[in-house]
Amino acid sequence: MTTNKNLSQCIKIRPLTLDDYEAALKWSMDDTFCLANGWELNRSPEELYKWWLKCVNNVAEDFIRMGIQFNFFQQVS
Repeated sequence: MTTNKNLSQCIKIRPLTLDDYEAALKWSMDDTFCLANGWELNRSPEELYKWWLKCVNNVAEDFIRMGIQFNFFQQVS
């Protein structure tokens, strides 16, 4: 069965990219998620895309945006 070592190999912390927009769009349609994370409600896909573009391209010394990727199928040994 899956061990902790195998599970840790399935989780990857990586920079957010523009390719993550579809996930952000899906999250933006979940009011509970938006309220819990301080996101505005009822954003249009176009406005959200502009915001996401700024998020992934904004470089700041004191703030880093990262994503967590879980590869479920890699955990089965």
